Amino acid sequence: MAFVADNSVIVAWFVPSQATELTRKAWRLARKEQVHVPAIWQPEFVNVLSVLERRGLLERDQVDSAISKVERLGIEVHGTFRALAPLID
Repeated sequence: MAFVADNSVIVAWFVPSQATELTRKAWRLARKEQVHVPAIWQPEFVNVLSVLERRGLLERDQVDSAISKVERLGIEVHGTFRALAPLID
């Protein structure tokens, strides 16, 4: 059964301090089923990893590893992300 994942769930797959029983269950499901996310997930995911790195909670190699692993999951991204700044004008 495919499912839609929230960014907080996906981050927890790669940042153990964020993991809960729900995120562990979602991880087990993600290893067998297709994961779907909205286009906004991509910048959200990278932003969270960047913030955790700046705060010293992740090392750069951990960030790179998380990105590599998440790319291999084959997450289905829906929609096209657009630059937000032009929308303000």
